[in-house]
Amino acid sequence: MPRRTTPHVSTVLLVEDEPLVREVATDILHEAGFRVIEAATADEAFETLKHRSDVQAVFTDVDMPGSINGFEFARLVHQGWPDLAVVVSSGKMRPQAQDLPPKAVFLPKPFRPDTMVGQLRQLLRAGAPSPPAPSLDLVLTLAEPLAEYVLREGGPALDPGSAVLDALSEVVSMAQAAERSVGPALRDVMRHRAEDSPEAVDRDR
Repeated sequence: MPRRTTPHVSTVLLVEDEPLVREVATDILHEAGFRVIEAATADEAFETLKHRSDVQAVFTDVDMPGSINGFEFARLVHQGWPDLAVVVSSGKMRPQAQDLPPKAVFLPKPFRPDTMVGQLRQLLRAGAPSPPAPSLDLVLTLAEPLAEYVLREGGPALDPGSAVLDALSEVVSMAQAAERSVGPALRDVMRHRAEDSPEAVDRDR
């Protein structure tokens, strides 16, 4: 199967046999910023999936001409392309427990345009890979100037709502994402900066 790619603009494969309904749905998705590939049947949609690697989501009707209906199509899509977001929609049929594959959702017709768009965006966000954790070096690089500023300015630098306090909170969040052991490393930075500060030098004299 073609490897799925994740461009900045998500591509939706829209499978709908009624030309007018397909046109309206395409306009809704275009207005929301999606790239749309149209197919009138599940068989046509399969050919698209076999030859294109830029599809991230499938929005399919249930009652269509061809060899299979939308429920069967959704299950086969999940088997062959399990990373795709899948939304199945119908105004006549409702899915039974075994009809939908894992993580696919059913959207009954008629639906509001914002409901259609919101459902797709929710599925795409859920399936998006997590961003890589920041490196320890990056966290410490950010922590050092903050430590210097706090030691120089003292208490006012940590007043509620201060930009420095927000920045420190961000560094702590990055530290937690990087690795658990980064906490002691950040404390070491603060300790070393404190030992090198003018106040510490005066105390030692």
